[in-house]
Amino acid sequence: MNLARYQKKKIAILGFGKEGRALLDFFSAAHISVQVYKHPTEKDFVELSKFQVVFRSPGLPWNSKLIQKLIRKGVEVSSSTKLFFELCPGKIIGITGTKGKGTTATILYKILKTAGKKVFLGGNIGTSPLNFIHKIKKSDLVVLELSSFQLQDLKTSPWLAIMLDVTSDHLDHHKNQAEYISAKSPLIRYQKTSDSAVLDYDSPVVHRLGGSTKSIKHWYSRTKALPGGAFIGDDRVFFVHRRKQEVLFEKSLLKSPGEHYVTDATAAALAAKVLKIRNSAIREGIATFHQSPHRLEFVAEYRGRKFYNDSAATLPDATIAAIESFPGPKILILGGSDKKADYKILVKVIMKSDVRAVITMGETGKKIAKLLHGSKGAPDTVYVEKGIDTVVKKAFEMSREGDTVLLSPASASFGQFDNYQDRGEKFAKAVKKL
Repeated sequence: MNLARYQKKKIAILGFGKEGRALLDFFSAAHISVQVYKHPTEKDFVELSKFQVVFRSPGLPWNSKLIQKLIRKGVEVSSSTKLFFELCPGKIIGITGTKGKGTTATILYKILKTAGKKVFLGGNIGTSPLNFIHKIKKSDLVVLELSSFQLQDLKTSPWLAIMLDVTSDHLDHHKNQAEYISAKSPLIRYQKTSDSAVLDYDSPVVHRLGGSTKSIKHWYSRTKALPGGAFIGDDRVFFVHRRKQEVLFEKSLLKSPGEHYVTDATAAALAAKVLKIRNSAIREGIATFHQSPHRLEFVAEYRGRKFYNDSAATLPDATIAAIESFPGPKILILGGSDKKADYKILVKVIMKSDVRAVITMGETGKKIAKLLHGSKGAPDTVYVEKGIDTVVKKAFEMSREGDTVLLSPASASFGQFDNYQDRGEKFAKAVKKL
């Protein structure tokens, strides 16, 4: 691992979350001195401008005034993701999209493990790949879930890229939707003709971005059968050869509710076919998948009501998918901190669904409640000022035997909670207090 270019440089780490800590550990192990700024602001510009390289954490937006001023000053701005791409000896499989990338990454990882491949899983899913880079050999595979924050300043693309549907997210950190989409594009923008991409044919954004890559493209679709791609049938998913179709897997293999899991598994299975993995390993890997904590996670049944934790749903699209995953009447818990998302489509879906009541909380809860109150025939909607215990009690009071009580906030968690995991854990504790 060649770190010669960093040996004598003055280096700073901006932000000290998981990636910042991983960077510090990585450089410390290599006996390279770095300075950490846990909460950098514009006030630190003069001091930071004296560094030759600064590593930006994902929480510090690329377009922030501080970062842009440092770039104009001639300071090299990097990130742990850029460093990993620079140094990784193995083959990188990168996955992005607005939602579903963690599920797709996990399913593909399980498939590759089942097939006997030496594979690592990291990135936005929770583990910095710098934590295991010293274990990776040239023949190994690395599956990385990559967010827009991690991709935005990349100047290289993975050997195999998987791009799921791209809609809109993180407009609190990006200037607008166009910039958010542009931030995703490095996943495939710099691919070579020998590289491969698995792309969502049904996504207008992905369809447009796909035209810019030189790689070999493999499309998956919910309806269209394309040579070298995959499509979803009524109860099975198919891989398409030039003149025939073969069954990749049966939908019934997935133990998780929701058609979006089928779509994510389709993308993972198609990527596995690109890697020449046998169908039996694809099916076995999919069969061992269980949804991650806080994603449509069953919590408990109490007095005939089933409670589900979908705290990881930080976008309206994710909550729409959750609503569609459960038949029958539902009590929906929404709201959190604001990511500048548009809730109008979500409200329309709620109006047409069998959601009987809505409890909202947090900053966006007021917005959603206002939209629902202004809609004729909307379900009963209550805004709770604070306290997840109060929210859960209210949801129980408004529910009936046979109902599903679903926490699927369609919003970020900051403010009342540390993160979506903390929100989900506190929801589960509140349910168990009933």
